[in-house]
Amino acid sequence: MRICSSSAGTFKLFDPIIDKEYTLKDRSLVACDDYFQMLLFAKHGWVLVLWGEDYMYATNPFTGEMLGLPELPCLGYQFNGISFSSTPKSPDFIVCAIDKSCHPSGCNRLYVMLWRAGDEHWTSLEIDADTQFHIAYSNPVFYHDEFYCMGTRGNLGV
Repeated sequence: MRICSSSAGTFKLFDPIIDKEYTLKDRSLVACDDYFQMLLFAKHGWVLVLWGEDYMYATNPFTGEMLGLPELPCLGYQFNGISFSSTPKSPDFIVCAIDKSCHPSGCNRLYVMLWRAGDEHWTSLEIDADTQFHIAYSNPVFYHDEFYCMGTRGNLGV
């Protein structure tokens, strides 16, 4: 989904899957002509929005609430998947972003970025990814206090 904004505070949302455009007059989305915005994930009425390449925020277009997240480290907007655990107002709110980089040299890495409610910075984990598990391009699912990632062979990673 893509967001286009105007200076009047009107946002046009376009969903390419069903080829439909929505118009939303809302202050919960940040108007900005200098950066693109991309809707990344939605759950419980909240939407995770990428603003430019380094910033992200969660917003609830129904209530107008918004929560800014710290600047993103290294990955920018390149994710294999991203999701969050619960509503951003919850003390156990966690955002999980995953990216796997494959290099011709054979040095493959899995990058996991976590942000928990109250943290000032993202926690970044770099994991050697030379395993049989190959992460798919899908969003992690939060279940029983853990994030699960779908593999390209239908298997799960925790």
